[in-house]
Amino acid sequence: MNLAEIIPIIVDFCVVGLLGFVFKQLDTLFKHYKTENKAVREGLKLLLKDRIDQKYRFFETQGFIPENELEDAEEIYEQYKIFGGNGIREEKIHKLRSLPKKSSKEKRS
Repeated sequence: MNLAEIIPIIVDFCVVGLLGFVFKQLDTLFKHYKTENKAVREGLKLLLKDRIDQKYRFFETQGFIPENELEDAEEIYEQYKIFGGNGIREEKIHKLRSLPKKSSKEKRS
């Protein structure tokens, strides 16, 4: 084998090795971001769950719910469902819907 035949083989090995290294680094980054994304999603789901529970406890105790607060609770619940939330919060939203409604102006007086 002469040098002209050896150089392309060496270049091929280097390119394959470099591509392998790059793909391995990308795979590691992807796994890291996937894990981080899952943690962020779970954290957001817990925060949304907590907000629904807080609203439920507060307005259940009050015996009424202002219309704008019900709308907020329903919007929070819709996002909670997107994150894979369960039916326990759905029951609380239904109970909030069944409370007497007051307009935001009535709440302030």
